[in-house]
Amino acid sequence: MFYKSPPPKPSYSAGGYSAHRVPLELHDINRRRLCDRLKQRQDVPEGAVVFLEGGKSQPRHSGDTEDLFRQESYYHWAFGVLEPDSYGAIEVDTGRSIVFLPELHESYEIWMGKIQPPEHYVEKYVVDEVHFYKEEDDAKIVEVLKSKNPSVLLRLKGMNTDSKKTSKPAQFKGIDQFNLNDTTLHPEITELRVYKSEREIDVIRAACAIAGEAHKAVMRMARPGNYEYHLESVFRGTVSHHGCRHLAYTPIVASGPNSAVLHYGHAGAPNDRQIDDGDLVSVVLLLFMCTFVDIGHVLDSLCDMGGEYYCYASDITCTFPISGKFTPEQRVIFDAVSDANLQLRTRTRIGLFLLQ
Repeated sequence: MFYKSPPPKPSYSAGGYSAHRVPLELHDINRRRLCDRLKQRQDVPEGAVVFLEGGKSQPRHSGDTEDLFRQESYYHWAFGVLEPDSYGAIEVDTGRSIVFLPELHESYEIWMGKIQPPEHYVEKYVVDEVHFYKEEDDAKIVEVLKSKNPSVLLRLKGMNTDSKKTSKPAQFKGIDQFNLNDTTLHPEITELRVYKSEREIDVIRAACAIAGEAHKAVMRMARPGNYEYHLESVFRGTVSHHGCRHLAYTPIVASGPNSAVLHYGHAGAPNDRQIDDGDLVSVVLLLFMCTFVDIGHVLDSLCDMGGEYYCYASDITCTFPISGKFTPEQRVIFDAVSDANLQLRTRTRIGLFLLQ
């Protein structure tokens, strides 16, 4: 007797045998967590709608080349939409989700590929509705939102305490026709992003596995005489091979005195020093760091490179000698740091503060 297999659940994968498959229910779970949290607030009335704006496509200066698009993080958390210039709405009372995508000109198919209907994106992103809007007037967004009769649009506005930059609230032509709240959403969604769901943890595990492969690849090729950018290129190639199209930030591969510069590797100092024999290499992957330290020659170097899988990153640190063998002095430092790391791992438990 033959049994029909259940249809596969919608998921994201970068493709290939090694790429992790991310079930898109991850975003539905996130949206429902958000709605449950907002319902507990007395200042969120019935009929409230969360309204988020995705990242924008940007040309490179005055040219016609666009850098590879990476979605805005809050928007990705809620919807998982890969395309730029989109908006998303969530009805707090019901959890229903709506995505607005720009209406594409027919010439798009020549340059960028097939133009898909709304139903394609409903299935692709597991949302309840998808509508196309014309970027020059945004009338469709106004029409759809008015049909939902929202009591208030909850927009994202708040400061990132690391960068000190403020999230830009969603904007479209006609948004002033709605009641707007820019204070409630940011602290709630930010707190939710701190605590990962099981689905998110699975993606982070996958990112860590990719980081491990990149880490081993760097150690296998690292030799005295390599330039810093050689290690950077191996990292880039390995994470890309496993499905990471983005790096988390500008790679830092700082050897010798460069390791004293925290954000070495920028355009004016592009990872171009030659690595000396005797250097020690410490590597953080995906938030990826390599440090080369030579106790005898007072040389140290640092590599800090990051990659992302589906907008999730990992942070792995390890140290190895560029020559393949620790000096006695290097071994003392390595063992001390390794022991401290193990002590922290054994003593870490729920309820402790970071400084403890």
